[in-house]
Amino acid sequence: MSTSLLIAIAIVTAFAALAALTFSRWLEQRRLERLRQAVMHSDNMNKACLYGEELSKWLSPEALQFIARVIQYHQEQIQLLGIPPNARTNRAAAMAEEWQNNPPPPLSYPMPKDLKKAQALRQSVVSLLELVKEAYGHQIVETNIARQVIKEGRMLNTRICIGVYQARAQNALKQNSPNQAIHFLKRAEDALRALGELPHDLQELMSALSEEITNLEQQRYETHTSSRLSAETEELAEADEAWKKKNYD
Repeated sequence: MSTSLLIAIAIVTAFAALAALTFSRWLEQRRLERLRQAVMHSDNMNKACLYGEELSKWLSPEALQFIARVIQYHQEQIQLLGIPPNARTNRAAAMAEEWQNNPPPPLSYPMPKDLKKAQALRQSVVSLLELVKEAYGHQIVETNIARQVIKEGRMLNTRICIGVYQARAQNALKQNSPNQAIHFLKRAEDALRALGELPHDLQELMSALSEEITNLEQQRYETHTSSRLSAETEELAEADEAWKKKNYD
């Protein structure tokens, strides 16, 4: 066999080995990228499921159906990647199916009064709003539904804030601090005004807050006036007593 032929065979073998190595690396990178995307979609499924469970006591059926659509979108992406589901994604998919077909009616569940619980619930609301923006960006949800869920989220956030403000106002009254109570009630009133158009129950709450603020301000005025009159009466009595001592003693 000639030297030229041996060199040619060696070159071809080297190119074949290089091509095989490159192809192997490409397959490995593709596999890792598929796994990365599957993890991302799995995390998004689980997060959406968590928001739905935490807020289901207050969300409308339409909002829960929106969350279900987001979960199902990520589930479809995982299936397209050919990655088998795990226990968490199976659970999220089951919840999505339940919310899609039989969403529970919203409950008249009270807002948390505890500050830490309220903050945790508000964070879930903020995360829900971010979920809406992301879903709209990926064209998972229509504009009218996105607007509805955002409006619902803003209103729920305001309800949470009002619950905390009312609790703080009650604590202030227990500590005989009407000024602080009025301050927190006015903050609750301002939060409602910022929403603009209000449903019937929040309109009634606005009226109740305004009435409570007026009553507390009236009580504060009467207390201040009574204290001032008492002080003036004491000053007058002291002046009268001093005059008597000066003229009769």
